[in-house]
Amino acid sequence: NCKTRLANSRFDMGCAQWCAYAEQCLGPGARGLKSKSLRTIMVDELEKLANNMPDKVNQVKELIGKAEEICEKNQIDMLPVIASIIIIFLKRKELIAETNSYLDDLESEYNLPQKAVKETKAIVSKLLENKPAEGVDSEIRLVEEMIGSPV
Repeated sequence: NCKTRLANSRFDMGCAQWCAYAEQCLGPGARGLKSKSLRTIMVDELEKLANNMPDKVNQVKELIGKAEEICEKNQIDMLPVIASIIIIFLKRKELIAETNSYLDDLESEYNLPQKAVKETKAIVSKLLENKPAEGVDSEIRLVEEMIGSPV
């Protein structure tokens, strides 16, 4: 009854942390709770780390646009796909040293959705290191198709 407002640390905003429709879905209580989306963060990181390669950055952005269309059409979760395309590009251009620790740093810095980060790690590990990945088969195929394009 002290009227002090506290955040429930066990409350999981899930998709509301990145979804443009969170307020429509959850009502006005979601206003202000969203952080930057994983997509926005990853594109910002791409532009920051590859700022000396504007043509390559634009090519990656075009791939992301195509991937978004395919994801929407085939009902594939686009966040891990977009993040994976960018992470693989950054790793191939040697702009990041280690993908998992890089993603861990981003996750803690921006409070990213854990599920999307976990799926991104699985996709990247499968495609860069040929490690087994469960539950992201359609995402892996799409990223593989996208990164097969010259960048």
